[in-house]
Amino acid sequence: DYADRDATIQMVEGALSPDGVVISVEAAQAMGAHIGDRASVVLPDASRFEARITGIADLSRSRSLFSSRRGGDLETFIYSRNSIVVSPAVFADTVLPAYERAATTVGRRLKNPPIREIDIALQRGLLEADPATALLQTRRVAADISAVAAHQDYLLDNISNTLGVAAEDAAVARVLFAFLGIPGLFLAAMLAGYAGTVLADAQRREQATLRVRGASRRHLLRMLALRTALLTAAGSITGLAIGYVAAAATLGQASLAQAGPTILATSALLGCVGGFICTGLALYVTGRRTIEREIDEDRARFAARPPLWRRARLDIVGAAIVLVGTFLAVRADAFDGAAGSVYFGRAVELNSSLLVLPIAVWITGSLLAARLLGSVLARTRPHSTSSLGRPLPSLYRLSIGRRPWAIANGAFVVSLIVALATCLTAFTSSYEAAKSRDARYATGSDIRITPTPTSQRTYAVHDADLFKVDGIASTTPVIYATSNVILRSARTSDPANLVAVDPGTFGGVAPSMDEGFDHGDMATALQTLHDDPTAMYVARDMAEFLKTKPGDILHVLLERATPNQTEVDLHVVGLFERLPGFPDGADALMSIHKHTQTVPSKSPDFFLAAATSNDDPGLQRALESLEHGPAATDHLQIDTRVTTLARDQSSLAALNVAGLTDLDSAFALAMAAIASAIFVFGLLLQRRREYITLRAQGLEPRTIRLLITAEAGTVAVAGTVAGLIVGLAMGSYFVDILRPLFVLAPAYTVPLGALAVPVMLVFVATIVSSITASRLVNRLEPTELLRDE
Repeated sequence: DYADRDATIQMVEGALSPDGVVISVEAAQAMGAHIGDRASVVLPDASRFEARITGIADLSRSRSLFSSRRGGDLETFIYSRNSIVVSPAVFADTVLPAYERAATTVGRRLKNPPIREIDIALQRGLLEADPATALLQTRRVAADISAVAAHQDYLLDNISNTLGVAAEDAAVARVLFAFLGIPGLFLAAMLAGYAGTVLADAQRREQATLRVRGASRRHLLRMLALRTALLTAAGSITGLAIGYVAAAATLGQASLAQAGPTILATSALLGCVGGFICTGLALYVTGRRTIEREIDEDRARFAARPPLWRRARLDIVGAAIVLVGTFLAVRADAFDGAAGSVYFGRAVELNSSLLVLPIAVWITGSLLAARLLGSVLARTRPHSTSSLGRPLPSLYRLSIGRRPWAIANGAFVVSLIVALATCLTAFTSSYEAAKSRDARYATGSDIRITPTPTSQRTYAVHDADLFKVDGIASTTPVIYATSNVILRSARTSDPANLVAVDPGTFGGVAPSMDEGFDHGDMATALQTLHDDPTAMYVARDMAEFLKTKPGDILHVLLERATPNQTEVDLHVVGLFERLPGFPDGADALMSIHKHTQTVPSKSPDFFLAAATSNDDPGLQRALESLEHGPAATDHLQIDTRVTTLARDQSSLAALNVAGLTDLDSAFALAMAAIASAIFVFGLLLQRRREYITLRAQGLEPRTIRLLITAEAGTVAVAGTVAGLIVGLAMGSYFVDILRPLFVLAPAYTVPLGALAVPVMLVFVATIVSSITASRLVNRLEPTELLRDE
C-alpha cells in the first residue's frame, strides 16, 4: 500500500509480501539477484535472516524514505543505493530485536539506531486556500496526532513549516498587490475628478440660472451630493460585476472558487467602499469648486490659470522626496532585503516602505511632464495681429495658447494611465524572466537528463553527445551527489558535496555565475580546471570549516562508502559562493576528467542540456526530441527549467502574476481610452459656441475636425511620451524592490512589442473620439445653441 501511495517509488518487478523482501535496483544489479532468489541479511548483533526476494524497486527518487532526520541536515536527500525493504512484521519481530541486542552489548555503539515512523498524508483539499488559516488547521491536526502518544515521540511537521513561511509570504504578497492596485484606485479618482471638472464646467450656466432664480449654494450642494452618491453607487456596483467577470475570465472560475466566500466578500466590500469614496470624493470636490465660483467669473482667465498643484509646486516637492528617499534607501542597502528559506522557516523580507517610492515616481514624474508641457504651450500663444494666416495652424496655436493648463491636465491623466500600463508590462516581463533564470539555475540548464537505476546501459563522460538531438544546442556530463566525498585538510575533515564537471563544455550549457567566484568569473575558473586537472575550487563556508585557503592541499576521498572509494590530492586554487544546478549546495568543484581518471568505474550522475532556442516552444521541441530519441530506448528521467523549482525558495518567486497584471493592464488601457474620450468631448461641451461661430464665419467642417484632432493629439502624444518614460522608471523601482525573492538578481526587461499596445490604444481612442466629436459639432443647430446660450 505504501508504494501505491508514493508515486516516487517505482516497482520494477514483483511486490512486497509479508514473508518476502524488496531490494533496490542497484542492489539487484550488484548481486545479480532476481525475483525468487534468497537474500541473506547480516544484522548488527551478527545474526542473520534470510527471505525470498519478491520485488525489485527503483527508490532513487523517493525523498520520503531517504531524507535526513538529523537536525544539522534535516530533509537533506541522502540516498542509499543498496536498500532492502521488509514487511512491518519482519521489522518488529526480527530486525528491531537485533538492534536492541546490539545496543546492550558492551563495547558496541550503534551509529544509526532504528527509527519507526508513521507517514501521514493530509487531505489537502479540505485545507483553506489562505495559508494562515490552513496553518491553523494543520497545527490543530499536529496537536491531535502528538496527543496520541504524548511525550513518547516527536513530530516532523513538514506541512506546517512550509505553510508558516507561505503565510508570511502571503502577507507580503497582499502588500505588494495592494501597491499594484493603489495606482488603479488613484487613477479612478483622477479620471472621476477630470470628468467631474468637464461636467461641472458644462453645468455652470445651468447652476447660474438656478442661482438667479433663488437657489442657494446649499441647495446646489445638496443636489451635487445626491447626484454624486447615485453616480458612484451605480458605478461601484457595476464595476464590481465587471471586475468579477473579468477576474473569472482571466484567472479562471476555479481559482476564484478556491478563495472562499469570506475572502471574496471582503474583497468586494473593499472594492465598493474604495471606489465609492475615491470617485465620489473626486466628483464632489470638482463640482463644489464650480459652485463656489462667482457667476460672472471670467472663464477664459480661469482656463488659462495654472492648476493648484502647479501653484503649490507639488511636483518639485515630490521630486525632492523621491531623490532623498532613493538616496537614503541605497545608502542603507534597503533594496537588498532578506531572502526567505523554507528550510529554516524564514519568510522573505521585503522593505514594504520602499513601495512608496515607485508610487511617488509615478505621480511626480507625470506632474513634472505636465509642468513642462504647460509652460511650453503657454509660450506658444501668438501675439494679436490683423492677419490670421492659414486657418488651421493659427487656430491651433491660439487654442493651445489660451488653454495650456487644460491640455497639460489632460496629458497628466494620460501620462498616469500609460505609465501604469508600462510599469505593469515591464514588471511582469522582468518577474517572469527572473523566475525562468532561477529555474534554469536550479536545474543547471534548460534540461537535466538523469539515467535511472533501470537504465539499459552504463553512460560514460563522452556519452553526452548522445543527447545532442534536434532542439539541443550543447550537452555536458556532471558528477554530483550529497555527501559523496570526504574533504580532509591539515586541520580537520568533513563530508562534502563534490561537483565534477567537464571544463570544456559546462560553461556553454550552465548559466553563468560570474559573481560567485573570488577571482575572475566562471569561465576563468573552468579554464583553470581545464589547464590543471589537479586543481579544485572550494565553497567559502567549507573552506572556513576546513581552515583552508587557496594554495593548500586537500585530500579528497572520492566515491566514499563504496567499494571504489579512492583518495586523491588536489590543490585549492580559489573559492566560490555557489554554482548553478546544485540548489542543495555544492561544496567543491573539480574536473570530471580527473575524477574518471581516478575512479574509472564512476559514471556521470546526470547530463545537462541547453536548448537551441531559449523560449518555451524551443524547450518543448527539445523535450519531444529527447522523448522520441534517447528516452524512447532507455529509462531516463528528464527534468526541465519549467518543472524544476528550488524547494527552499520563497513561494513568492513562484507566483503567477500574469493574470493579475493582465487585469490591471486591461483596466488601465480602458481608462486610457476613456481619458482620451473625456478630453475630446470636454472640448465639445466647453466650446460648442466657439465651433458654431467658426462655422458661421465660413470655416469648413473638415478644418474643425482637424482642429479637434490636433488638440486631442497633443494631449495623446505628450501624455504617451511622458507615460512611457515615467512607467519605465516606476517599473525599475518595483523590480529592485523584488530582488530578495530570487536567487539571481532580476534583470530589468522591457518588452518593446508589448509597450506598443497601450500606445496604439491611446492614439486609436483619440482618433475615434475626435471623429465622433467633429460629427456631433457638424450636427449642432446654431439657432438652438444660441437660444440655449
